[in-house]
Amino acid sequence: MSIQWPAGDARGNLRSTHSTPNPNSEPRPSGCADQFQNRQRPTQSAYPRSKQKRCRCQPVRPRAHPRKGPWNGPSANPTRATWYRGRTSLEGDYTLIKNAIVPVAGLGTRLLPATKSQPKEMLPVAKKPIVQYVVEELAGSGVQEILFVTGRGKASIENHFDHDPNLLASLNAAAKADLIDELDFENLKTHFLYTRQSVQRGLGDAILCGDPFVGHDPFTVALGDSIVGLQERSTICARMSDVYDQHQAAAVIAVEPVSDEHVSLYGVVKPDSESDVFSISDLVEKPTPEEAPSNLAIVGRYVFAPVIFDMLRRVKPDKHGEIGLTEAIRILCETGRRVMGVKLRPGEHRYDIGNYQSYFETFVEFALADPQYGAKFRERLIKMLAIE
Repeated sequence: MSIQWPAGDARGNLRSTHSTPNPNSEPRPSGCADQFQNRQRPTQSAYPRSKQKRCRCQPVRPRAHPRKGPWNGPSANPTRATWYRGRTSLEGDYTLIKNAIVPVAGLGTRLLPATKSQPKEMLPVAKKPIVQYVVEELAGSGVQEILFVTGRGKASIENHFDHDPNLLASLNAAAKADLIDELDFENLKTHFLYTRQSVQRGLGDAILCGDPFVGHDPFTVALGDSIVGLQERSTICARMSDVYDQHQAAAVIAVEPVSDEHVSLYGVVKPDSESDVFSISDLVEKPTPEEAPSNLAIVGRYVFAPVIFDMLRRVKPDKHGEIGLTEAIRILCETGRRVMGVKLRPGEHRYDIGNYQSYFETFVEFALADPQYGAKFRERLIKMLAIE
């Protein structure tokens, strides 16, 4: 069941039959995004999800559920059947946004040598890898299907969210029930799919890799190296979903205030009001403090209508050959689509694992908050600081 609205409203045309390529776009090097240029797309009813054409550079591969077997769509059990692509469920749960894209293809060069042989997203923060916090946040907001856009050397992400029967058997044989409980994330009611961004061409291109996965539905984007909220307590994605629905927006962006010295590290929005939910009239990518339209920085959580794919195809690559997501959102603003901003609440601080300083600070804060080891770690830390 797809969500429809009239063409020309605040969200823009959903391209119910096909998208019109931009005749002014310059030729670009071959890459994942270019697989979709000039491609006609049948309607949802004529083009069922199970038959959707995948990106030819790497297929999207559904994972087998450990207890339900290979996934072939909603459960055949009529008592638990769910409209995974719409809003209605026989189980009674109501969630507008069912799909999410998690880009994890970055090289993580600022965290070398730790990231030479493992993904940055798999670095531990306290007891969990970074990307697990992201997945648990999405699952808690009602997302049922997550597409990871990966790159070379990212197989450990897929292995982490896969069921390991040998490990489970070993823990059962050793009667280590406490360690089995640590694997509860394997029981999330979320399906994981994977595709590869063969060429590093920026965040915008990574999102374009999810075009066949999304179809005609709205979707969430959550950056795989950013944690929002301490110990996955954030509700920002659910609130963004509500704002998307209530304001008929084409895009909803999560933001938080940052100091002037940090505005040059992020995309910064221009708000039309000072409320917690507001319209955005413009964005600037990594401005200087003098150029910044505000101190509200984008925190790596977005909700988009599928029209964003048309905007991304209109963006010209920058001097590094990358397609910027911020530029695509600016086109939404310039063409009259409604773009909304939602501020993080107190306690929903963004932890951006972009360099060693932020990684160390994040690790310590999460370790101190650990219910099992936090108190003893705090005592040890106090003693260490007293010695110094």
